[in-house]
Amino acid sequence: MDTGPENVHVAEEGNDEFNTADDSCLDLVPSLDMCFDTMEEAKTFYSDYGKRSGFGVRTRTSKKDKNNEVYYLRLVCSREGKYVSSIRPEVKTLPTQYNQCPAGITISRKDEKWFVRKVALQHSHDLCPQTSNLIRGNRKLKMHAKHTLEVNDIAGVRINKSYLTIVGEAGGYENMQFMERDVRNFIDQQRRSLCKESDGQALLRHFSKMRDLNNDFFYDIEMDECNRITSVFWADARSRAACQEFGDVVSFDTTYLTNKYDMSFAPFVGVNHHGQSILLGCGLLSFEDTSSFVWLFECWLRCMENNAPDSIVTDQCKAMANAIQEVFPKTKHKWCLWHIMKKIPEKFQGYKNYVGIKSDIKVFVYDYSSTVNFEIGWEKLLSKHGLENNEWLCNLYEDREKWVPCYLKNHFWAGMSTTQRSEGMNAFFDGFINSSTTLHEFVIQYDNALKFKAQKEIEVDFSSLNTTVACGSQSPIERQFQDEYTHAKFEEVQMEFRSRMNCFIKDTVMDGNYIKYTIKEECMSDGKCSTNITMLNLTLLHTIQVSRAYCLSLEASFVVIPYWFSVSKMYIKSPPNMFLDVGAKTSEGSTQLLEQLTVLYSRNPRCKDISRCVSDSMIYLRLHVNLNVLQLTWKKN
Repeated sequence: MDTGPENVHVAEEGNDEFNTADDSCLDLVPSLDMCFDTMEEAKTFYSDYGKRSGFGVRTRTSKKDKNNEVYYLRLVCSREGKYVSSIRPEVKTLPTQYNQCPAGITISRKDEKWFVRKVALQHSHDLCPQTSNLIRGNRKLKMHAKHTLEVNDIAGVRINKSYLTIVGEAGGYENMQFMERDVRNFIDQQRRSLCKESDGQALLRHFSKMRDLNNDFFYDIEMDECNRITSVFWADARSRAACQEFGDVVSFDTTYLTNKYDMSFAPFVGVNHHGQSILLGCGLLSFEDTSSFVWLFECWLRCMENNAPDSIVTDQCKAMANAIQEVFPKTKHKWCLWHIMKKIPEKFQGYKNYVGIKSDIKVFVYDYSSTVNFEIGWEKLLSKHGLENNEWLCNLYEDREKWVPCYLKNHFWAGMSTTQRSEGMNAFFDGFINSSTTLHEFVIQYDNALKFKAQKEIEVDFSSLNTTVACGSQSPIERQFQDEYTHAKFEEVQMEFRSRMNCFIKDTVMDGNYIKYTIKEECMSDGKCSTNITMLNLTLLHTIQVSRAYCLSLEASFVVIPYWFSVSKMYIKSPPNMFLDVGAKTSEGSTQLLEQLTVLYSRNPRCKDISRCVSDSMIYLRLHVNLNVLQLTWKKN
């Protein structure tokens, strides 16, 4: 409507002749017999009046003539009417804008003009012109804003970021004519209009195109009897290549991200040589049952040339566990420890001794490194707190080998104790994907996200190749790691070298074929100097030139370099395929590692010394480097 006064006429009382109003339209108040050229002008006038006054406007009633044209219209305040809830107020009460407000106008057509026939100016509620822009009927997206939102959405910009950009351009929220909710509704509507044709067909065309561009692109789709997509799996060439190097440990989780069709996002996540999370394939599932997981795992297995992972970390999903047992029977399955421990408040919050139960469970789970001591301690825990019949704890104990650290520490997990890798990946994808994303958009944005992560890995590779992290000691072993490891992993090794600086051999006792070493560690605690001591026995069997070592203090709660021998140096090259699985503070791990070192010793009769420097936390590292410097104390009778 033209806001100039020439389009608004005020009728003299008792006749149909109208004169041009002297006041500007912006100052006019609805009155009887006001005249407009069109119905739209009348609606715009009353809507503008509502914005100035602080209320919204909606159409209450309209009537049409025999030509199907509107001749009667009633416009009312948006708070007109009475709210009737379908839920009994005793159950729940909901907020409502309805307030039986009587304000409104009635207009009708006569001689191709529109006249105001009834006016009610009084409202049954307070008016606030300052917040008029928040009223639904007063909010409107302009063409410039729509174009900006469409372009940003195609580029994968998050909706809230697009909205903040427009707010900045407008000079603040007070100048906005719409809310973030309106932006989300608009984007959702645009996405639906772009996918009027079958979204599944668009997805298939995209996958076919990706296969044409690269033969290593893999995908599979499962449909129901109505030809609707129920499950999707795909992996690009980057993911398949990464799986050959880093696919021995996989984190799998489906909890945190869904698309428009409520299909769960199911990424296979690994860890690369920088300790970064990498994608090893991705799935979308309509159902999280055993058959769906079996289908997905079988797809992943075919994609990765039937190379099952050595280890997999998941939550406690029973359907997932069944599928892993069926498809990956030889894979070591580990439950997310964090998910289990966070359930403690839920399970025991009502107990009087809740604090003690929580504290004791954490001690037995995190501090015990011996399975025997854990089992004894667990029985004492149940007896102490009267929890012998607690079903949750009993079930956890039956499956203890899947989640208790002392049962899992001798297996390689690439640093994964929880599904946080998957959760972090979901958080990363949240910047590209949301609950309104269609299947086709999902895959496209997934590819954009992969490109982003690939670029970040290239940048970290460049940093590792073109910069050096200085050694913190004069140890040639540390320098070996410096040459072979990426910065991220070398810094982890350095932490272990720093931790051994306060350790030294206190006593050495020789008894026949046995040598006993006492290793002492001095540390500060609460400003006071304290000493921790652990015992190490070395068994010498000279006839077959084998040495074995084991730690006598397996329940040590402090960090110590468990095994450290140093007399002289020798240099020997290990075979390219030789690697050392770092052991823990157990006799089994110690024996395994020293037996591998003995292989190197036996190949060089002149060798007198080989050393082993292993730390408790280095179980998370698999040493694929050629150890040039190996030392071992060798004493003859």
